[in-house]
Formats: sequence, C-alpha cells, structure tokens
Amino acid sequence: MNDELDPGAVATLLDLLDGDPAELADLVQTFLSSATSLRAELRDAVERQDWGAAGRVVHTLKSSSAVFGATALSSRCQLLEAAVASRLADDQLARLAADAIDACDRALARVAALAAERSPP
Repeated sequence: MNDELDPGAVATLLDLLDGDPAELADLVQTFLSSATSLRAELRDAVERQDWGAAGRVVHTLKSSSAVFGATALSSRCQLLEAAVASRLADDQLARLAADAIDACDRALARVAALAAERSPP
C-alpha cells in the first residue's frame, strides 16, 4: 500500500480553501496535533486491550486521514475498526492496531513534510 499522500486530496483541500496557503498550513497543524493525540489514545487503548475505545479512535483517525489523502492510514484504520466490530481475538486486534500505529507514524511524517514544503521561506 502506498504511504504517500494522495496529491489529489491535497489539491482538493487547497481548492476548498480558495488557494490560501496560510489556511492550509493551519489545517495541516490541526491535523498533526489531532492525529498525534489520537495515536497516543490508540496506543493506550491497545495496551489496556480496550477495543471499544480503539475502535472509536480509529473511526476518527480514518476520516481525518482520508481528508489529507493518507490512504494507507485510512485503510488500516478501516480494517481495525471492522475487526473490532467483528470481535476478533485480542492478538489479531493487537497486530492490526500495530499496523495502524505504524501507518499513523508514516502519515504524520508525510503531512509534516507537506507543511514544510508549503510554508513560506
């Protein structure tokens, strides 16, 4: 699965913001802050094996990452959310959660790079 950001999603965001790079920068910072917090919440839920909480976290993370075109993260969150709903075994859920956390780390790095590219010199 591709861990790059979908450039079409980023272009759509910029269009929605009337091409305003400052607004995009604000949105990127909001995403980075939110996703970082959600990642920590997911890790905590996994450590407690609180799969209901993990499912709620990945539901939110799935949607916000899709907006930025972080398709690998969104897909992994969707898989974990479905697995939680299907009540898979704890070890299976833990593996899926680890994949989602890894994908989150990569998405955060990609979005941070986007912010650096888009910021004024």
